[in-house]
Amino acid sequence: DRPTNVRRRIFALACATSWLLYLHRYTFSLVKPKLVEEWQLGSDQLGLLDSGFSFCYTAFQVPLGFAADALGVHLVLTGMIVVWSIGLGLHAGAATTTGLWLARGMLGAGQSAVFASLNRISRLWFVPAVRTTQQGFVAVTAGRIGGMSANLLFGSLLLGIFAMPWRDAFYLFAGLGLA
Repeated sequence: DRPTNVRRRIFALACATSWLLYLHRYTFSLVKPKLVEEWQLGSDQLGLLDSGFSFCYTAFQVPLGFAADALGVHLVLTGMIVVWSIGLGLHAGAATTTGLWLARGMLGAGQSAVFASLNRISRLWFVPAVRTTQQGFVAVTAGRIGGMSANLLFGSLLLGIFAMPWRDAFYLFAGLGLA
């Protein structure tokens, strides 16, 4: 049997998932000044919005990790990407801080068990000799590049150079996740 490039594709998709996760996660910090300006939010209210993400991220890690093991990583990971992308889009459509808190929570729930799922993929597709390096590259390198990309793509390019309204930029990034 000839070797295939399937593992390389799996690795590339895992890196893309990690990159997209951090790209989406870090965009909120870039619109906080706009929320303060538009909605006159204080630091306590911004902190509560951050807690919406953190609370749901924490609460859903274990149940969605079990779901990934029971139902399969392909199905659950795809579902999580859809959920978090819709949650990101809902940020732009939120008319109240409660709606924005729920959108933050949906983003957190959708992202909660992604790395557990990516670790499961790693165990299924990569031999132990390269697994740690592969996981480190996916989680640390690709993820941190995603965080940096949020500043470059979202903050500098879309909001800065193109002067795109932040809501439109959120919809664009949500569409990227759904695609």
